[in-house]
Amino acid sequence: MVISVTNFNAGTGALNVIPETAIISGTLRSFLPETRALMVKRIEEMTHDVAALFKAKASCEFLPGGYDPTINTESETAFCAQVASEIVGSNNVDTKVNPSMGAEDFGAMLQKKPGCYILIGQGEADPTSSHNFGLHTPQYDFNDEIIPLTIEYWVRLVEQRMQA
Repeated sequence: MVISVTNFNAGTGALNVIPETAIISGTLRSFLPETRALMVKRIEEMTHDVAALFKAKASCEFLPGGYDPTINTESETAFCAQVASEIVGSNNVDTKVNPSMGAEDFGAMLQKKPGCYILIGQGEADPTSSHNFGLHTPQYDFNDEIIPLTIEYWVRLVEQRMQA
């Protein structure tokens, strides 16, 4: 599970005034819905307990939904890996990827239909290349050179699935 505090807002900006309120926000993610439910319960308990310790009041608000875990189905993963291997070679296709705590709404689709979420690499051998930075970083630069390869992958995926 991952809890990310992404915003902490308090006060007006004045340096000599203690803020009356503060808002802390962020995300929580887990591989299992049961773990997420336990996280919500524990965050609420800790919030109220810490506030009570200082004779303050606190409340929690969790937005409905969130992100379901993205869990590929075996058959679709094998099919996608086979198509990718035909294009880039099997030595460049990794189906043994460790689970990631990245949030992805494709997980909701996989709750309804079998499928496979894939990652297409864009990195370069040069360690200083701007294409080697992560997606959610200020240095990220999409590698336009992978566009034709990606189009070929999706076209072949559709063509082969339609033949089946």
